[in-house]
Amino acid sequence: MSKKLKLLTSILIIIGILFVYVYYSPDKSGEEDIMPVSRQAGTEENTPLAGMEILKMLAGLESIEMNASFFENDVLRSLVDFSVELSPEESGRPNPFAPLD
Repeated sequence: MSKKLKLLTSILIIIGILFVYVYYSPDKSGEEDIMPVSRQAGTEENTPLAGMEILKMLAGLESIEMNASFFENDVLRSLVDFSVELSPEESGRPNPFAPLD
C-alpha cells in the first residue's frame, strides 16, 4: 500500500475509535450520588435513595392481583403444541482440547 493510503486508513480507524468511545461512554452529568448504607438500616432517614425506590416498587408488587380467567379463554385452550421431542445423540469429544490420537 502507498503511504497516503496507510495514513488515511489509520486516521479513519482513530476517528472510528473516538466515535465509538464518545457514543458509548456513560454520561457523567446524569450521575446521582448514592448515600452509603448506615449502621441503622431500615429507618427511612438512613436508607439510601436507591433503597427507598426499591422498597416502593416492592410495595407496589404486593398490590398486584392475578386474574386467572385468562387461562380459561377458549382461544388459549385452542392452541396446539407442535414441539418435537429430541432423541439424545452422541456429542463431540469429552475433552475437545485434548490432542488427537
